[in-house]
Amino acid sequence: MNITPLPGIPVSALALTVAVTSPAVPQEIEEAPSTVNATYVAESATDALKPGEKIENLYNKNLTQDYVLQRLTDRIWFLQVRFAGTVFYVGDEGVLLIDAAAGHADAIANVPRGTGIENPETVNNHASSIATWIPAIGRYATDLLRPTYGEYYGFEYSTPKNAEMVAWFMFAYR
Repeated sequence: MNITPLPGIPVSALALTVAVTSPAVPQEIEEAPSTVNATYVAESATDALKPGEKIENLYNKNLTQDYVLQRLTDRIWFLQVRFAGTVFYVGDEGVLLIDAAAGHADAIANVPRGTGIENPETVNNHASSIATWIPAIGRYATDLLRPTYGEYYGFEYSTPKNAEMVAWFMFAYR
């Protein structure tokens, strides 16, 4: 991956943040309308988003680009790679990750979005797959933990829902 340096951002810090696998197979899905009447704009590493603006085609960009990098203020950027995002502050002496939730648990990484949807190619945003994806994560985590903890009291009843709660937390606050 070729990384272009930005003023004030050490290339090594950006390279470490962006070091991920290739994007998924591209999909041409129509963008859902904004629920808050936002104006959609192209992402920009140099121009900050203004109030009321959102990055255009973010869902498709996460499927087709290596990453999305958006300047938010003079020292704060938003970075998203395949739906996992973080916000970072660039100071005079380094970079501070404000929300480093991009390192999700194995269950979240190993259960593809769209799991349980008959035609995932028709879904036009990542939130619409939650109804099937979150329970699939619960089942995956339970199956993964069963060989070690399956005989524990309440395992079969509590583990799927506990895993779902963790997935909801990671999805909502990343």
